[in-house]
Amino acid sequence: SYCLGLEKHNHYGFIQLFTNIILLFCTYIFIILEQNVIIIALAPFLASICGIIVGYKKFNLLEGVNYSYFILELRNLISQTIPLGIISFLTIFSNKIIIIIIGLLQTDAMVGNYSVSIKLIEGLLIFPIILGKIIFPIISVNMSQINKAQKLIQYILKLLFSIASFIIVFGLILSKSIILNIFSDSFSNSYDLFQILLWTLFPLFANNILGYIMFGLGKEGKVLKILLFNILFSSILTYYFIIQYGIFGACYSNIISLLITLFSYLYYLSKEFYIYIIFSSLLKSICIAVILILINNYLLNIFPNILSILFLLTLFLIFNWILGLFKSEDLKIVKKYLIY
Repeated sequence: SYCLGLEKHNHYGFIQLFTNIILLFCTYIFIILEQNVIIIALAPFLASICGIIVGYKKFNLLEGVNYSYFILELRNLISQTIPLGIISFLTIFSNKIIIIIIGLLQTDAMVGNYSVSIKLIEGLLIFPIILGKIIFPIISVNMSQINKAQKLIQYILKLLFSIASFIIVFGLILSKSIILNIFSDSFSNSYDLFQILLWTLFPLFANNILGYIMFGLGKEGKVLKILLFNILFSSILTYYFIIQYGIFGACYSNIISLLITLFSYLYYLSKEFYIYIIFSSLLKSICIAVILILINNYLLNIFPNILSILFLLTLFLIFNWILGLFKSEDLKIVKKYLIY
């Protein structure tokens, strides 16, 4: 985090690479030695310890260490990170509360089908997570320059909405193949759930980035309030919707909860700068997704699946260019901020 804060991505990358290499090496050795699962589970711990040692050495080389000052600052840092730890725990809990309620009201098979679908969605969060980790220190530095920060947020969200639109369109088309190949036909009932949950990518991507911005502004308390409200609201809504609509009610409540979180973030961030401009990019991306899905339903009766996909990909690029979601100027600005 220190290296990221100084935008020393090469040091951060080296530490992560070293930790992962040690993790692979330890796991390989334990497997070769035919150790039990408990011993193998120690590999991440050992790799983390090695990563901490290397990271400390890097920190010492970069800054030097005054040990008394270092210990004092460490204590202050730990006290400041307690709210972040609570928020991280609540975030994980809020993601699982729907599965817990499904388990109380539905069968184990339904829990499995929903879990499969939501795991695929969570895996796609790699896009906003990567961008969020990169822009967090940049946003923190540039918040004093509102116009620069606003432009960067606008372009990053525009990019993420385009990615979400692309994934939704082709995810809907290939949903059966995706679940069949990654899991098995035992989860065939997950197709419809996955198709509905794909639409959560728009608020999910936005919430992830906006959450990083809230942290950059020091609004951890506001994030905590939003999470607590979301857990309570989501629990009640999920319970009611599952009773009314079955397993699909869980998907509907998930979408509504994410939208409430999105609007809550926008409300607080609107006090800092004009954030509602992102709705233009969001609506354009939604329209592109809907239009391409409707076109695909028509093309299925005319062309083979592969030709339909190539045609839709071409249309996707054309629509994004026409609506201004793909601009060379945007890429230049993002490059200017993100590349150190």
